[in-house]
Amino acid sequence: MARITIDDCAASQAPARLIRRIDRLMRSVVEARFSTSDLSFSQWIALKLVLDGMVSTPGELARELGHNTGAVTRLIDALENRGLLRRERLATDRRAIDLVTTAEGREQVNKLADIVVDTWNEVLADIDEMEFDVFMRALRKLQIAAQRKASSLEEFEEA
Repeated sequence: MARITIDDCAASQAPARLIRRIDRLMRSVVEARFSTSDLSFSQWIALKLVLDGMVSTPGELARELGHNTGAVTRLIDALENRGLLRRERLATDRRAIDLVTTAEGREQVNKLADIVVDTWNEVLADIDEMEFDVFMRALRKLQIAAQRKASSLEEFEEA
């Protein structure tokens, strides 16, 4: 089992900082490559999350993106105005809204996917397939453990 010491939490090698830093660096590179597109990288991510079934409601999208509901409402409005996403009221509860990617939205996601994939493949070029598989398994395990810890905190706060 992995163990973290205070030395591992130094600014240069703290796991959370490294993950955040990689995310910020990759986001800036991909956003720059999206600059010639009609779609921003954030809009593409939102469409991809809905398309892949990772989120289906505005609230879920806000939580996944780490944005407040006002920012996500503006994002959804922009995508809906462009015909890339639509809100659908649920028949069972008219107050609830599902997000659905339109055919044009799916087309935009697919059209711009190569930018994201190519950028990641360039960055990962020096990592062999076995290292990549181990890395991805470790990230998934880390996410599951963090989700479990976050859920236990939520249960504690509710009690």
